[in-house]
Amino acid sequence: MTYGICCRANDGTITATYTDRLSRELGSFQTGTSSGSLAIPVTSSTAQCWIFVRDISPFTLGSAGPIVTVSGNVVTWDFSHIAVGINPRSVTVFYGEY
Repeated sequence: MTYGICCRANDGTITATYTDRLSRELGSFQTGTSSGSLAIPVTSSTAQCWIFVRDISPFTLGSAGPIVTVSGNVVTWDFSHIAVGINPRSVTVFYGEY
């Protein structure tokens, strides 16, 4: 049997339905200032991964964060796009599955 959530407005119209899977945060990490990658420890072979990237400190001139991507269950961060004279800036990456 399928279970889910159905949200309705006061007039009875459906505003949102979730009958498949809901998201779950699994953890977070800081990238540091060097490129790298991390395998997300998913709980099932059908899980799809997501990420959310947040700066650790407010933006400052002369610094740049990494490009962060997710492919399958591997998160990769890369600083190779940063020009000479710009300082790399660490970010926090939150990750999870749905």
